[in-house]
Amino acid sequence: MVFGKSKTYSLLQTLAQNFDNLQVVAISGRNEKMKRSFEYLVEKEHKEDSIKVLDYTTKIPELMSISDLVITKPGGLTTTESLASRFTYYCY
Repeated sequence: MVFGKSKTYSLLQTLAQNFDNLQVVAISGRNEKMKRSFEYLVEKEHKEDSIKVLDYTTKIPELMSISDLVITKPGGLTTTESLASRFTYYCY
């Protein structure tokens, strides 16, 4: 997951509370506050085995290549990367 601040926590919370069979990688980038809120949610929902929280990473192409779905904010670069990776893409 790669997206902005406003809907991020509630979207991750929805995934954590409603889907037991997903493996999620939530990327907070350089936003330390977002990373802490993601980590708090993972701990609160006992999802340590299914939700991994990453901060800034240069491994986005590799993560996309092993993903079935990317949820992200609209943006030309991420959209182009995901389409080039040929996987399902959802933009909120």
